[in-house]
Amino acid sequence: MYGMAQSLNVSVATGVILYEAQRQREEKGMYKKPSLTEEEMENILKKWATEGVIKDKIGKSAVKHF
Repeated sequence: MYGMAQSLNVSVATGVILYEAQRQREEKGMYKKPSLTEEEMENILKKWATEGVIKDKIGKSAVKHF
């Protein structure tokens, strides 16, 4: 049980730190406007979607060959 309680304390401390960081950033207005332009966001989304489809297709074709 000692290990579990210690592990829980680390988890709770991490949650508190992340919450406080988010709260401070919100207070400073860092989430009110995006740091990327609409075009940059679209390009990133397209890249992620395309890479995901390619990886999925490669994975499925590799399974078929075995």
